[in-house]
Amino acid sequence: MKIVVFLGLVLTALPAAAEVSFGRVDQRVTLECGISTNPTNMEWFYNEERVLRVDRKGLINRAQSNIAQRSNTRGSTLEISNLKKEDAGKFTCRADGESEEQWLYLVSVVVTPSGVLQEGSDASLQCEVHSLNQRTTVKWQRPDGSIINNKTVDFKPVRNSHGGTWTCGVTAEGGESFTTYLTFTVKPAKVFFGRVDQRVTLECGISTNPTNLEWLYNEQRVLKVIRNGLITKAQSNIARRSNTRGSNLEINNLKKEDAGKFTCRVDGKSREHWLYLVSVVVTPSRVLQEGSDASLQCEVHSLYQRTTVKWQRPDGFFTNNKTVDLKPVKTSHGGTWTCEVTAAGGESFTTSLTFTVKPSAPATTKSSMNPTDIRLQSCFPLPLGLHWWIWVALGASYLVLSLLIISVVLMYQRVRRRKKIQSQNGRCTQRVEYSLEELSVLRNQATNTGSC
Repeated sequence: MKIVVFLGLVLTALPAAAEVSFGRVDQRVTLECGISTNPTNMEWFYNEERVLRVDRKGLINRAQSNIAQRSNTRGSTLEISNLKKEDAGKFTCRADGESEEQWLYLVSVVVTPSGVLQEGSDASLQCEVHSLNQRTTVKWQRPDGSIINNKTVDFKPVRNSHGGTWTCGVTAEGGESFTTYLTFTVKPAKVFFGRVDQRVTLECGISTNPTNLEWLYNEQRVLKVIRNGLITKAQSNIARRSNTRGSNLEINNLKKEDAGKFTCRVDGKSREHWLYLVSVVVTPSRVLQEGSDASLQCEVHSLYQRTTVKWQRPDGFFTNNKTVDLKPVKTSHGGTWTCEVTAAGGESFTTSLTFTVKPSAPATTKSSMNPTDIRLQSCFPLPLGLHWWIWVALGASYLVLSLLIISVVLMYQRVRRRKKIQSQNGRCTQRVEYSLEELSVLRNQATNTGSC
């Protein structure tokens, strides 16, 4: 019993003591014999079956197996091209009466589905070791340097950070190690744009006529469509404003808080999408007063996604900012302004806003040099190009002239009246003088008569 145990230990120790070589599926490997660099006779065996034989003259005699057709010798080494998973196993080199065993471990790394991964979809990364009942440990190193102690990495869902070079490390039981690399890229999830208070349609992108359909918003179910076409909606606000058309999701009366990640699940597959919402507004209103202050805002609502925003003015010039301050508002600012939003993946969206500018009303201004000097700003164009003070002077001159004329007329009438009175007084005096003279004549006549 003790002997059997001892023999068992010896037998199990032999494979572990044999040299270990690694190779990657679909590539090439070279196995060194280690007995002699220039043997007289040499044979290579794969799992005890001859692969090829080299005689004294250097002639190679190959077997009919698949691995033998892909094998060749270079000195005492064995080269195998286009490795297959089934090539893993024990290789034996026999030269000049001596033999040496080697174990060939083959590693295959693959990402499923292959090619460029879609952000938001499901994928799997596999590092498989093919050997003949030999123990190995496998681990993955992420692009950021962190380690995953597993041969399989599931991406549910795929993130943009998953893209890059992943390193698979394999370690044999005896301590021998091997590393190989796999690089893949991640295409950003499809981005949809919408404008607040309007409607948007999100395309699933998996199937147009699914058997089972489910839409989720930030990992919360919005609605589900079962086989017979019945729709089951959640109790959320966005669910009440949502509906399906085929596999697409329609959302009405969009709100700022609707922005985020939407996931479409169809028949066991899933696809993620991002919804960016844009709101454009002019403050205080769409009819601005010339000379006042106003602000034009183009706001992007998204879930931690990078975007760039710029405004195109009515004259065609661009402002690389989401906010445009109009201080003060000018008549040239009126018209249609276009907001252009670009996502990190290159997707773009444009929306427009139109407003008018009302001309300013007439106003009075006070001189800053002399507070007592008040100037009136006319609401109408100056006739004949004259200023108001000229017309005031002309009016005053007219008034003085009128007063002068009235004074002259009154003085003339007064003088005339005085002359008339004097004329009447002269006639009365003449009459009195005449009467006295007549009285004197009569007195003389009477005297003469008495004398007679």
